[in-house]
Amino acid sequence: MSVQKVCIAGLLLSFFVTERAAAIDWKKLEGMESGLMTSPALDLAAQVLDDCAWKFSGRARAAEERKWALYLPGNIDENRPLVILVHGMDGDRASCADLAGLLEKDGVQTGVFCYPAEEPLSRASETLAQNCIALRETFPGLKVDFVTQSMGGLIARDYIEGDGYAGGVDRLIMICPPNEGSGWAALAPVSKLVVNEWRWRHEPGWDAVWMIGEGLCQAGRDLIPDSRFLWELNQRDRRAGVKYTIVAGNEPVGNRVMADLVDDFASALPVATDDQWPSRQISAASHAWAAELRWRIGKSDGPVSLSSARLAGVSDVVVLHADHLALFESIDGREPAAWPVVRERVEAGDGK
Repeated sequence: MSVQKVCIAGLLLSFFVTERAAAIDWKKLEGMESGLMTSPALDLAAQVLDDCAWKFSGRARAAEERKWALYLPGNIDENRPLVILVHGMDGDRASCADLAGLLEKDGVQTGVFCYPAEEPLSRASETLAQNCIALRETFPGLKVDFVTQSMGGLIARDYIEGDGYAGGVDRLIMICPPNEGSGWAALAPVSKLVVNEWRWRHEPGWDAVWMIGEGLCQAGRDLIPDSRFLWELNQRDRRAGVKYTIVAGNEPVGNRVMADLVDDFASALPVATDDQWPSRQISAASHAWAAELRWRIGKSDGPVSLSSARLAGVSDVVVLHADHLALFESIDGREPAAWPVVRERVEAGDGK
Protein backbone atom coordinates (compact mmCIF):
# COMPACT_ATOMS: atom_id res chain seq x y z
CA MET A 1 0.00 0.00 0.00
CA SER A 2 1.37 3.45 -0.93
CA VAL A 3 2.05 6.13 1.66
CA GLN A 4 -0.72 8.22 0.08
CA LYS A 5 -3.27 5.43 0.63
CA VAL A 6 -2.14 5.05 4.23
CA CYS A 7 -2.68 8.79 4.73
CA ILE A 8 -6.21 8.64 3.33
CA ALA A 9 -7.05 5.60 5.46
CA GLY A 10 -5.86 7.50 8.51
CA LEU A 11 -8.09 10.44 7.64
CA LEU A 12 -11.14 8.21 7.30
CA LEU A 13 -10.41 6.65 10.69
CA SER A 14 -9.94 10.07 12.27
CA PHE A 15 -13.29 11.25 10.89
CA PHE A 16 -15.07 8.18 12.30
CA VAL A 17 -13.53 8.56 15.78
CA THR A 18 -14.11 12.33 15.84
CA GLU A 19 -17.78 11.76 15.09
CA ARG A 20 -18.01 9.16 17.85
CA ALA A 21 -16.32 11.52 20.29
CA ALA A 22 -18.94 14.17 19.52
CA ALA A 23 -21.66 11.85 20.83
CA ILE A 24 -20.05 11.36 24.26
CA ASP A 25 -21.11 13.46 27.23
CA TRP A 26 -17.76 13.74 28.99
CA LYS A 27 -19.29 15.45 32.01
CA LYS A 28 -21.12 12.23 32.87
CA LEU A 29 -17.82 10.38 32.88
CA GLU A 30 -16.18 12.52 35.54
CA GLY A 31 -15.55 9.62 37.87
CA MET A 32 -14.20 7.23 35.27
CA GLU A 33 -10.56 6.70 34.47
CA SER A 34 -9.10 9.18 32.00
CA GLY A 35 -8.05 6.40 29.64
CA LEU A 36 -11.69 5.84 28.75
CA MET A 37 -12.16 9.47 27.77
CA THR A 38 -9.34 10.21 25.33
CA SER A 39 -10.34 8.26 22.19
CA PRO A 40 -7.34 5.91 22.48
CA ALA A 41 -8.09 4.26 19.14
CA LEU A 42 -7.39 7.51 17.32
CA ASP A 43 -4.18 8.19 19.25
CA LEU A 44 -2.98 4.63 18.68
CA ALA A 45 -3.74 4.85 14.97
CA ALA A 46 -1.84 8.13 14.77
CA GLN A 47 1.20 6.57 16.43
CA VAL A 48 1.19 3.50 14.21
CA LEU A 49 0.84 5.58 11.04
CA ASP A 50 3.55 7.98 12.18
CA ASP A 51 5.91 5.04 12.74
CA CYS A 52 5.16 3.90 9.19
CA ALA A 53 5.79 7.41 7.89
CA TRP A 54 9.22 7.48 9.52
CA LYS A 55 10.01 4.06 8.10
CA PHE A 56 8.96 4.74 4.52
CA SER A 57 9.64 8.48 4.23
CA GLY A 58 11.93 9.47 7.08
CA ARG A 59 13.51 12.37 5.23
CA ALA A 60 10.14 14.03 4.61
CA ARG A 61 9.07 13.53 8.23
CA ALA A 62 12.36 14.97 9.48
CA ALA A 63 11.89 18.03 7.26
CA GLU A 64 8.40 18.46 8.66
CA GLU A 65 9.52 18.21 12.29
CA ARG A 66 12.14 20.91 11.77
CA LYS A 67 9.30 23.38 11.22
CA TRP A 68 7.90 22.80 14.72
CA ALA A 69 9.71 24.98 17.21
CA LEU A 70 9.62 28.14 19.28
CA TYR A 71 11.12 30.69 16.91
CA LEU A 72 12.81 33.51 18.84
CA PRO A 73 14.62 36.73 17.91
CA GLY A 74 18.37 36.41 17.39
CA ASN A 75 19.14 38.68 20.34
CA ILE A 76 16.71 38.85 23.24
CA ASP A 77 16.73 41.87 25.54
CA GLU A 78 15.64 40.58 28.94
CA ASN A 79 14.56 44.07 29.98
CA ARG A 80 11.90 44.29 27.26
CA PRO A 81 8.76 42.14 26.88
CA LEU A 82 8.69 39.29 24.38
CA VAL A 83 5.50 38.61 22.45
CA ILE A 84 4.95 34.99 21.42
CA LEU A 85 2.38 34.32 18.70
CA VAL A 86 0.58 30.96 18.65
CA HIS A 87 -1.34 29.90 15.53
CA GLY A 88 -4.55 27.87 15.39
CA MET A 89 -5.77 24.67 13.72
CA ASP A 90 -4.21 23.93 10.32
CA GLY A 91 -1.98 26.97 10.82
CA ASP A 92 1.78 27.33 10.75
CA ARG A 93 4.44 29.99 11.09
CA ALA A 94 3.15 31.77 7.99
CA SER A 95 -0.24 32.23 9.69
CA CYS A 96 1.46 34.53 12.20
CA ALA A 97 3.49 36.50 9.64
CA ASP A 98 1.10 39.47 9.39
CA LEU A 99 0.91 40.22 13.10
CA ALA A 100 4.59 39.38 13.57
CA GLY A 101 5.53 41.91 10.92
CA LEU A 102 3.40 44.64 12.51
CA LEU A 103 4.82 43.95 15.97
CA GLU A 104 8.39 43.93 14.71
CA LYS A 105 7.76 47.18 12.83
CA ASP A 106 6.78 48.68 16.20
CA GLY A 107 10.06 47.44 17.65
CA VAL A 108 8.49 44.65 19.70
CA GLN A 109 10.50 41.50 20.36
CA THR A 110 8.45 38.80 18.65
CA GLY A 111 8.56 35.01 18.60
CA VAL A 112 6.31 32.32 17.11
CA PHE A 113 5.41 28.95 18.56
CA CYS A 114 4.85 26.49 15.71
CA TYR A 115 3.50 23.00 16.47
CA PRO A 116 1.72 20.07 14.74
CA ALA A 117 -1.67 21.74 14.47
CA GLU A 118 -3.80 18.59 14.55
CA GLU A 119 -2.18 16.65 17.37
CA PRO A 120 -3.88 16.42 20.80
CA LEU A 121 -3.98 19.86 22.39
CA SER A 122 -2.47 18.57 25.63
CA ARG A 123 0.58 17.37 23.69
CA ALA A 124 1.01 20.77 22.04
CA SER A 125 0.75 22.53 25.40
CA GLU A 126 3.37 20.15 26.85
CA THR A 127 5.73 21.13 24.05
CA LEU A 128 4.98 24.81 24.69
CA ALA A 129 5.69 24.29 28.39
CA GLN A 130 9.06 22.68 27.67
CA ASN A 131 10.05 25.62 25.48
CA CYS A 132 8.84 28.19 28.00
CA ILE A 133 10.66 26.50 30.87
CA ALA A 134 13.89 26.54 28.87
CA LEU A 135 13.31 30.21 27.97
CA ARG A 136 12.67 31.06 31.63
CA GLU A 137 15.86 29.33 32.71
CA THR A 138 17.89 31.31 30.17
CA PHE A 139 16.15 34.65 30.75
CA PRO A 140 14.65 34.53 34.28
CA GLY A 141 13.67 38.21 34.26
CA LEU A 142 11.96 38.19 30.86
CA LYS A 143 8.26 39.11 30.68
CA VAL A 144 6.22 37.27 28.05
CA ASP A 145 2.97 38.23 26.35
CA PHE A 146 1.08 35.58 24.40
CA VAL A 147 -1.04 36.54 21.39
CA THR A 148 -2.97 33.54 20.14
CA GLN A 149 -5.21 32.56 17.25
CA SER A 150 -8.30 30.43 17.87
CA MET A 151 -7.21 27.00 19.13
CA GLY A 152 -3.80 28.44 20.02
CA GLY A 153 -5.48 30.23 22.91
CA LEU A 154 -6.49 26.91 24.45
CA ILE A 155 -2.94 25.62 24.16
CA ALA A 156 -1.57 28.73 25.87
CA ARG A 157 -4.25 28.51 28.56
CA ASP A 158 -3.47 24.85 29.19
CA TYR A 159 0.14 25.82 29.86
CA ILE A 160 -0.48 29.02 31.82
CA GLU A 161 -3.25 27.57 34.01
CA GLY A 162 -1.65 24.15 34.39
CA ASP A 163 0.71 22.62 36.91
CA GLY A 164 3.75 23.01 34.63
CA TYR A 165 3.56 26.80 34.47
CA ALA A 166 7.04 28.33 34.83
CA GLY A 167 5.95 31.91 35.46
CA GLY A 168 6.91 35.07 33.64
CA VAL A 169 3.74 35.54 31.57
CA ASP A 170 2.35 39.07 31.89
CA ARG A 171 -0.49 39.00 29.38
CA LEU A 172 -2.58 36.53 27.36
CA ILE A 173 -4.40 38.03 24.37
CA MET A 174 -6.68 35.40 22.85
CA ILE A 175 -8.09 36.16 19.40
CA CYS A 176 -11.29 34.22 18.55
CA PRO A 177 -10.67 31.48 21.16
CA PRO A 178 -13.15 28.56 21.21
CA ASN A 179 -13.18 28.32 25.01
CA GLU A 180 -16.42 26.33 24.90
CA GLY A 181 -15.53 24.49 21.70
CA SER A 182 -16.84 24.76 18.15
CA GLY A 183 -19.30 22.69 16.17
CA TRP A 184 -17.02 23.17 13.18
CA ALA A 185 -14.54 20.79 14.84
CA ALA A 186 -16.33 17.79 13.30
CA LEU A 187 -15.19 19.10 9.90
CA ALA A 188 -11.51 18.83 10.86
CA PRO A 189 -10.77 15.98 8.38
CA VAL A 190 -12.29 18.00 5.53
CA SER A 191 -10.26 21.05 6.53
CA LYS A 192 -7.16 18.89 6.68
CA LEU A 193 -7.65 17.75 3.08
CA VAL A 194 -8.30 21.29 1.83
CA VAL A 195 -5.25 22.75 3.58
CA ASN A 196 -2.93 19.99 2.43
CA GLU A 197 -4.21 20.26 -1.15
CA TRP A 198 -3.20 23.94 -1.04
CA ARG A 199 0.20 23.09 0.43
CA TRP A 200 0.74 20.41 -2.21
CA ARG A 201 0.26 23.07 -4.87
CA HIS A 202 2.22 25.88 -3.24
CA GLU A 203 4.88 24.46 -0.90
CA PRO A 204 7.96 22.90 -2.52
CA GLY A 205 8.88 19.64 -0.85
CA TRP A 206 5.38 18.89 0.42
CA ASP A 207 4.93 15.18 1.07
CA ALA A 208 1.81 13.13 1.81
CA VAL A 209 3.32 11.89 5.07
CA TRP A 210 2.99 15.41 6.42
CA MET A 211 -0.72 14.69 6.80
CA ILE A 212 0.22 12.02 9.32
CA GLY A 213 2.97 13.85 11.15
CA GLU A 214 0.78 16.87 11.95
CA GLY A 215 -1.75 14.59 13.69
CA LEU A 216 -4.93 12.74 12.75
CA CYS A 217 -7.40 15.46 13.72
CA GLN A 218 -7.11 14.78 17.45
CA ALA A 219 -7.20 18.56 17.89
CA GLY A 220 -10.63 18.54 16.27
CA ARG A 221 -11.73 15.91 18.77
CA ASP A 222 -10.55 18.16 21.62
CA LEU A 223 -12.43 21.16 20.18
CA ILE A 224 -15.81 19.45 20.14
CA PRO A 225 -18.06 21.20 22.72
CA ASP A 226 -17.96 19.42 26.07
CA SER A 227 -14.92 17.36 25.07
CA ARG A 228 -12.87 15.92 27.89
CA PHE A 229 -10.04 18.37 27.18
CA LEU A 230 -12.31 21.42 27.33
CA TRP A 231 -14.19 20.15 30.36
CA GLU A 232 -10.95 19.72 32.33
CA LEU A 233 -9.46 23.01 31.12
CA ASN A 234 -12.54 25.01 32.05
CA GLN A 235 -12.53 23.67 35.62
CA ARG A 236 -9.38 25.69 36.31
CA ASP A 237 -9.08 29.18 37.70
CA ARG A 238 -7.46 32.00 35.79
CA ARG A 239 -3.77 32.36 36.57
CA ALA A 240 -3.18 35.10 39.14
CA GLY A 241 -0.92 37.86 37.85
CA VAL A 242 -1.73 37.26 34.18
CA LYS A 243 -3.82 39.87 32.37
CA TYR A 244 -6.38 38.26 30.05
CA THR A 245 -7.87 39.82 26.92
CA ILE A 246 -10.34 38.21 24.51
CA VAL A 247 -10.95 39.53 21.00
CA ALA A 248 -14.02 38.04 19.32
CA GLY A 249 -15.73 38.59 15.98
CA ASN A 250 -19.40 39.02 15.04
CA GLU A 251 -19.12 38.63 11.26
CA PRO A 252 -19.67 35.04 10.11
CA VAL A 253 -16.95 34.15 7.64
CA GLY A 254 -19.57 33.02 5.13
CA ASN A 255 -20.80 36.61 4.81
CA ARG A 256 -17.41 37.85 3.61
CA VAL A 257 -16.97 34.96 1.21
CA MET A 258 -20.44 35.44 -0.26
CA ALA A 259 -19.94 39.21 -0.52
CA ASP A 260 -16.69 38.69 -2.40
CA LEU A 261 -18.43 36.32 -4.83
CA VAL A 262 -21.25 38.80 -5.41
CA ASP A 263 -18.77 41.63 -6.02
CA ASP A 264 -16.82 39.46 -8.45
CA PHE A 265 -20.05 38.68 -10.31
CA ALA A 266 -20.98 42.35 -10.53
CA SER A 267 -17.51 43.32 -11.72
CA ALA A 268 -17.64 40.67 -14.43
CA LEU A 269 -20.76 42.14 -16.03
CA PRO A 270 -20.28 44.03 -19.32
CA VAL A 271 -19.62 47.76 -19.06
CA ALA A 272 -23.03 49.43 -19.15
CA THR A 273 -24.03 51.42 -22.23
CA ASP A 274 -27.32 53.00 -23.23
CA ASP A 275 -28.60 49.69 -24.60
CA GLN A 276 -27.26 47.71 -21.65
CA TRP A 277 -29.08 49.48 -18.82
CA PRO A 278 -30.13 46.19 -17.15
CA SER A 279 -26.46 45.34 -16.71
CA ARG A 280 -25.86 48.66 -14.93
CA GLN A 281 -28.79 48.11 -12.58
CA ILE A 282 -27.84 44.52 -11.81
CA SER A 283 -24.25 45.58 -11.11
CA ALA A 284 -25.33 48.36 -8.74
CA ALA A 285 -27.80 46.08 -6.94
CA SER A 286 -25.16 43.34 -6.60
CA HIS A 287 -22.57 45.70 -5.10
CA ALA A 288 -25.20 47.03 -2.68
CA TRP A 289 -26.09 43.48 -1.62
CA ALA A 290 -22.40 42.65 -1.10
CA ALA A 291 -21.99 45.73 1.11
CA GLU A 292 -25.06 44.73 3.13
CA LEU A 293 -23.67 41.22 3.60
CA ARG A 294 -20.39 42.60 4.92
CA TRP A 295 -22.11 44.73 7.55
CA ARG A 296 -24.51 42.10 8.86
CA ILE A 297 -23.90 41.53 12.55
CA GLY A 298 -23.99 37.91 13.65
CA LYS A 299 -23.48 35.89 16.80
CA SER A 300 -20.21 34.34 15.71
CA ASP A 301 -17.13 34.82 13.52
CA GLY A 302 -18.09 31.62 11.70
CA PRO A 303 -16.36 28.81 13.59
CA VAL A 304 -16.46 30.45 17.05
CA SER A 305 -19.60 31.90 18.62
CA LEU A 306 -19.43 34.95 20.85
CA SER A 307 -20.63 32.85 23.79
CA SER A 308 -17.87 30.28 23.21
CA ALA A 309 -15.20 32.97 23.04
CA ARG A 310 -16.07 34.32 26.48
CA LEU A 311 -14.37 32.95 29.56
CA ALA A 312 -15.32 33.15 33.24
CA GLY A 313 -13.21 35.68 35.10
CA VAL A 314 -12.18 37.65 31.99
CA SER A 315 -13.74 41.11 31.73
CA ASP A 316 -11.50 42.58 29.01
CA VAL A 317 -13.54 41.34 26.04
CA VAL A 318 -13.51 43.24 22.74
CA VAL A 319 -16.02 42.34 19.99
CA LEU A 320 -15.08 43.47 16.48
CA HIS A 321 -16.94 43.30 13.19
CA ALA A 322 -14.65 40.77 11.55
CA ASP A 323 -14.64 37.07 10.77
CA HIS A 324 -12.47 34.28 12.14
CA LEU A 325 -9.62 34.62 9.66
CA ALA A 326 -9.70 38.41 9.27
CA LEU A 327 -9.26 38.91 13.01
CA PHE A 328 -5.76 37.41 13.00
CA GLU A 329 -4.55 37.59 9.39
CA SER A 330 -4.43 40.17 6.62
CA ILE A 331 -7.28 39.85 4.10
CA ASP A 332 -7.20 41.76 0.81
CA GLY A 333 -4.32 43.89 2.01
CA ARG A 334 -6.07 45.04 5.20
CA GLU A 335 -4.36 44.75 8.56
CA PRO A 336 -5.65 42.03 10.91
CA ALA A 337 -8.78 43.40 12.55
CA ALA A 338 -7.45 42.61 16.03
CA TRP A 339 -4.21 44.53 15.46
CA PRO A 340 -5.29 47.82 17.16
CA VAL A 341 -6.35 45.89 20.26
CA VAL A 342 -3.14 43.86 20.31
CA ARG A 343 -1.03 46.97 19.79
CA GLU A 344 -2.71 48.86 22.62
CA ARG A 345 -2.40 46.00 25.11
CA VAL A 346 1.22 45.22 24.22
CA GLU A 347 2.24 48.88 24.41
CA ALA A 348 0.55 49.17 27.81
CA GLY A 349 2.65 46.27 29.07
CA ASP A 350 5.80 47.79 27.55
CA GLY A 351 5.25 50.98 29.50
CA LYS A 352 4.93 53.13 26.36
